[in-house]
Amino acid sequence: MDFPLNKLEEQLDGKQFHRVNRQFILSVDSILDIQPYFNGKAIIKVRPSYDGVIQISREKVPALKLWLDEPYI
Repeated sequence: MDFPLNKLEEQLDGKQFHRVNRQFILSVDSILDIQPYFNGKAIIKVRPSYDGVIQISREKVPALKLWLDEPYI
């Protein structure tokens, strides 16, 4: 996609989509699992499956948890 994620993020419904890092904007329905990682970071498992690692910084983990309104970590 040749479109900045910042612009896409502004157009999406914040209740359904969340920017988890510089590379990914995820749908609430795509998140299967959130696992703790080193130094307060987290790893997200998604559907459809992704072969890489979607890592969230420890600074963004609290915002993700609030967005999901679930105590995953």
